[in-house]
Amino acid sequence: MQRALLSCALFTLSSSVAYSQMSMPTTHAAMAPAPTAANKAPAVAPSAPVSPLASAFSAVAASAPAGDAKGKPQPNGPTYIWATDVQDVLKDQPTGDHDLKSVDIGKLNLSVGVVSHHKEAPSADGSAGCILHHGQTEAYVVIEGSGTLVTSTEIYDAAEAEKTSTVYTTYNGPSTHARIKTGERHVVHVGDVVIIPPEVCHGWADVPESVVYLTVRPDPERSLPIGYVNPHIKK
Repeated sequence: MQRALLSCALFTLSSSVAYSQMSMPTTHAAMAPAPTAANKAPAVAPSAPVSPLASAFSAVAASAPAGDAKGKPQPNGPTYIWATDVQDVLKDQPTGDHDLKSVDIGKLNLSVGVVSHHKEAPSADGSAGCILHHGQTEAYVVIEGSGTLVTSTEIYDAAEAEKTSTVYTTYNGPSTHARIKTGERHVVHVGDVVIIPPEVCHGWADVPESVVYLTVRPDPERSLPIGYVNPHIKK
């Protein structure tokens, strides 16, 4: 299951990034003449339904800036993160947030990590710890377990991440740790995808057993290291 989800996620992400860099729609609705029998466009068959993964990664790719006109040359080939790479990292580091690889994809950097949370009961007052990122969007792809994800822009007990912390230097860039009292709560399961934009605090209010998810992180400000490879990935 992990191999299938990982392959699907990375393939869809690659397609979505390429598509977003090629397409630049414009709107001229106010100037267009009313359709007539002579110029009416032929009917177009409805397109096939878009999968949740395709929608998720298209939205993440679309959030990246266009860059300057010249831009940087595109990479020469794909970057692979195998299911065995994920398993190796989780074997050596069974809990927490672990970046897997970070690459330069031309107009921005992109990193992919894996996060694992083990059993976490709801707090007595209903609050939950959370983190928000000032410039980074994240897309979660749940590959194991389930849990209650809580998100909000209303936070308290906020503290900026230290500039020397791994969160700041390697995973997410400038971020804030805080707590959420109220917010939007949803139980997520294997196969679910969640896109979390910047400045939205997110955390886990309840994890009955464990939840493991891939996290895809576009880095338009290039604040994360290029060419990073998790040292627990076997060569």
